[in-house]
Amino acid sequence: MKILFLHGLGQSKKAWNQTIKQLNCEDVKCLDVISNKLDNPSFNSLVDQLELKLIEEQNPLIICGLSLGAVLGFELYFRHPEKISGLVLIAPQYKIPTILMDVQNFIFRLMPNKFFPKTGTSKNNMISISSSMRNLDYSDKIKRISCPVYIVCGNKDKANMKAAIKLNQLLPESSLHLVCNAKHEVNIDKPYELADIINKAYDEILNLSNSQPDRC
Repeated sequence: MKILFLHGLGQSKKAWNQTIKQLNCEDVKCLDVISNKLDNPSFNSLVDQLELKLIEEQNPLIICGLSLGAVLGFELYFRHPEKISGLVLIAPQYKIPTILMDVQNFIFRLMPNKFFPKTGTSKNNMISISSSMRNLDYSDKIKRISCPVYIVCGNKDKANMKAAIKLNQLLPESSLHLVCNAKHEVNIDKPYELADIINKAYDEILNLSNSQPDRC
């Protein structure tokens, strides 16, 4: 079973490198979520591109997403639940906090342009994407999720801790994993600890998938 990794805003697929080295699963795909070919990309345009890649997959897979990647994971699941066997959601927000998003965009506007090449995209693209997510709200859809869900949050990620705990409460069959001494970017701060969680999730989802009868 393949694991598809979706990074956060301000990261590139390289952010997963140290975590992937520790995985038991060799069938992994890491994507640069934000294509430089897109002008003024929106959240929906990112999902549309990823959806095409998801449709190409012959077998259901696991999505592991951080922050923006976790929200993309939600949307991909709701579009194609039959394609997804499990979700590992790191620092997830199922309802975007508008005040936090407005503050983030304000900070982006103040930052010098020279900072943004390090993120793999431009300043305008960062602002365009985050602005397009401002009104996202999956509150009414969350309980439709029927696959295994593993919720991960750094114990120092105060901005996302409340949402992670609430998501765990909304999905009684989900599991919540708090990573000690990690902030928002758990894949950077604690890649080995994150790999342990993903390995556990992979084994459990694979066993569950193998125990289910083949679909006609």
